[in-house]
Amino acid sequence: VFLGGPAGALVSTQEFAGLQEVLAENPQVTLLTPEPVVTNWDPAQAQQAMAGLLSQFSDIDAIIADYGAAANGVIRAYEAAGLSLPLLATTDDNSL
Repeated sequence: VFLGGPAGALVSTQEFAGLQEVLAENPQVTLLTPEPVVTNWDPAQAQQAMAGLLSQFSDIDAIIADYGAAANGVIRAYEAAGLSLPLLATTDDNSL
């Protein structure tokens, strides 16, 4: 899954487009959402979005968050669900 910022945020849409190019060359990898998941770069909203993704998809092997603060929310969602965190890629954030 790919977690972005606000809906339509340029950085999120550009990174998502780049990801889609890479995935087109690697058809064995499936992206679970057709567009970036909106988090507004807020850890609480990212946690809520990730909890929703966890209830929707039984097998998430990797997560990309385009901002480190959103990654904090991802981690909290996994902790709350009692699940092991999969591969998580993100940008830098001091609290990580």
